[in-house]
Amino acid sequence: MPPQLFIRVRRVNEALRMMHSGSYERLSDVAYALNYYDQSHFIRDMKMFSWVSPKHMAMKVSEFHSDLTGSSYL
Repeated sequence: MPPQLFIRVRRVNEALRMMHSGSYERLSDVAYALNYYDQSHFIRDMKMFSWVSPKHMAMKVSEFHSDLTGSSYL
C-alpha cells in the first residue's frame, strides 16, 4: 500500500471514530481537526472509502448508537 493511501485510510478511520465519539458538534469540526484543507476534500475522501457522504455516515452512526442502547426495536 502506498504511504499516501495509508494516510488517507487512517484519516477516514479517525474521522469515523471522532464522529462515533460525539465530541464534535459539526462535521466541519471533524474535517478541520484532521487537517483537511477544506470540507469538500473531507467529503471526497469519505465518499471514496465508504461510498456515502459524511452527513449520511453521521446519521448511520447515531442510528447504530441507538440500536446498541436498546432504544430501537428489532
